[in-house]
Amino acid sequence: MQWLPDLTVLMRGENVLVTMSDTDGGAHPETLGESDLSGGVLGRIDLNLLKVFYAVMSERNVTRAAGKLAMTQPAVSNALQRLRSIYDDRLFVRSREGVAPTERAIMIWNDIEPAMDTILSAISISEFSAASTRRTFNVAVTDTLAHRAVPAITLRLRQEASFARIHFHLHSDPGSRTLLERGVLDCAVGMFPNPSAGLMYEPLLADDYVCASAKRNRAITFPLSVETFVSFKHILVRQSDSWTGIVDTWMKLQGLQRENVVIVNSAYDAISLVIASDLVSAVPHRFARADPRHDELVLTPLPFATEKIIYKLSWHERNTRDPANTWLRGIIRQTIEDVCGTSSF
Repeated sequence: MQWLPDLTVLMRGENVLVTMSDTDGGAHPETLGESDLSGGVLGRIDLNLLKVFYAVMSERNVTRAAGKLAMTQPAVSNALQRLRSIYDDRLFVRSREGVAPTERAIMIWNDIEPAMDTILSAISISEFSAASTRRTFNVAVTDTLAHRAVPAITLRLRQEASFARIHFHLHSDPGSRTLLERGVLDCAVGMFPNPSAGLMYEPLLADDYVCASAKRNRAITFPLSVETFVSFKHILVRQSDSWTGIVDTWMKLQGLQRENVVIVNSAYDAISLVIASDLVSAVPHRFARADPRHDELVLTPLPFATEKIIYKLSWHERNTRDPANTWLRGIIRQTIEDVCGTSSF
């Protein structure tokens, strides 16, 4: 996976620290101690140990599980040591991503997951407090919403959860789907043209593509025809090599192909290039209108109809009833409505 610069906002008391870090969404392998194995399960296991087991199975990473449980990593490792002794199995072994379950752990998981979902949901309702949580939330946001949504979400969390941390990632598909499935992300906001089983999706906002060109570019005449649009030199915005896009998908169905002479992974960069050159780019209308440089642009409807851009909020189904995740989704939902408006679908 391509490494991308991620924005981390650390909120502690009265201070806000914004830092940039490189991440591929993965984690360094964890080191687990050797088991002190002995038999006997009944009467020797409590709910707190099962909570640790549940978190590590969900996250597949001891550090992330500790953060989700608001525990230190040594405390989680000690709990795993007790579980290994109780079940007479290592339960987890080191992997490239963190830890991987043994066959015994998978058998235990299959037995307890449904019940633990219900139990932990009920317990968490009384445990979670936005005002006191020190949890780190991981959220991916598509670049065409990030400049409006990220500052507003940060301020909202600062008001309601001043001790929490939030780490913003750049959304891509299938990148965000993979990180949601692995438990790296709590939520993601963007386009998901290929839904995955196990993920939940909620439409937030609709938009349409327009052709953006520089106002100073006198060589471009309007209104556009399909032939004229195809004849332009284009800037393609793409976060993933597997992403074809709505515009190129439509053109391919019509037997047409445009000439993409520049490919960038940021619509903001595409606008910068459009303003400075004779190139054009198909970008979301709301995004282009919200750009502070929109007075230097000519935004023209495409000469053909395409399906709408649908921005969706996505999360893993295992977090549907998690109070912290539910609270976070509410923050994201309301904030995007406040800064971007609403849509009818």
